[in-house]
Amino acid sequence: MMLLYSILLCCIAIFFFKEAKSISQMQSRLLPDFNKHTFVAKTAAKQIRLISYSSAISATLMLLAFVYNLFTNAATPKLLIALSFLAYGGGFMVGMYHCYKLKKELGN
Repeated sequence: MMLLYSILLCCIAIFFFKEAKSISQMQSRLLPDFNKHTFVAKTAAKQIRLISYSSAISATLMLLAFVYNLFTNAATPKLLIALSFLAYGGGFMVGMYHCYKLKKELGN
């Protein structure tokens, strides 16, 4: 299950990294509202990149927990798993909240 989680988060990290790249080039098809101004595009790309990095960090931590469990046959450290969930959850919430605020400012 930990390996599946790591693979899924790696895919999410790659997706958000590619989306951040397309937003910074102002060619995003998924988020066209951020393509209007260069400042908005760079700010949104920065937040989407934060989500990508937090996903990659979470996947790495969970992969470390999986490898630890595989080689030691001991109980997986709960702190490592908790840090993995916290890294992804925290980065995702912060990034999405900043994108929400940016989108709300565009509407005004």
